[in-house]
Amino acid sequence: MNSGSDYGDKLDTIDLIITALKEHEKMLDSVHAKLEKLVDKVNVKESVREPVAVRGLERFSEGLLFISCKKWRDFKSKCKRASVITFEICDNTFFVCVQLKGNIFRYSEKIPQNTFKLVDEGKQYLVEKFYIEDVENPLFFNGTLKCGLKLLTKPTKTNLTDQEFQITMNYDLDSALAKEFLSKELSVSKENIIEGRITL
Repeated sequence: MNSGSDYGDKLDTIDLIITALKEHEKMLDSVHAKLEKLVDKVNVKESVREPVAVRGLERFSEGLLFISCKKWRDFKSKCKRASVITFEICDNTFFVCVQLKGNIFRYSEKIPQNTFKLVDEGKQYLVEKFYIEDVENPLFFNGTLKCGLKLLTKPTKTNLTDQEFQITMNYDLDSALAKEFLSKELSVSKENIIEGRITL
């Protein structure tokens, strides 16, 4: 008798577990459906923001035109007296962005790395090898970009042998100097120049 009631109790317990699992399955299905809808909404928003290239210009579906200027003088002539300017260095590239008349203008300039090898000859050093990334703007002696912005120079020394070492010229941005430069070049108050980026 006892074994029969134990068997019945076990079946009741299994039924209870199966019922609970079915309820959890329904809840998970509901959560899964909600997550799918959310992911679809996010994908739609991202696809809306994807630009379509048109001869060097990119147009976002909201009607915003994204203009990337290759020459500083073009950027400067189009962006004078803008209400807000952003700037930053990202991935060894200097960026300036302006929103003006419903459009985004951007100027970018790669910051080259210059490296040279020196040999200690006692009273003097011999420059043995000099490597530059940009022949038109070696940026070696004064750390000035093509647009005219002066960067801070930060050389790093690597010993190759007892008498030979390599110098790599790295460059960094001084926020105050950049704001002053952009203020003069674009006729914009320093208060309206922000270190950062315009995010769409």
